[in-house]
Amino acid sequence: MFVVFNKEKIYSYLVSLGTVVILFVMAIAITNRNQEILETSTNAIMTNKILQNEYNTSNNIVNS
Repeated sequence: MFVVFNKEKIYSYLVSLGTVVILFVMAIAITNRNQEILETSTNAIMTNKILQNEYNTSNNIVNS
């Protein structure tokens, strides 16, 4: 049996495989970033609600 290596095919396979790996890495990075953004926005919303509650409570005391 005779094995022939075609450089052009090898290069095209390497480029294809490299592209797929890069896309997976980018997808993982974007997914992790979105989770951090979601956590940050959730913390901001909770902080905003706490501040609004404190303002409303103090405002009710002053108006009473």
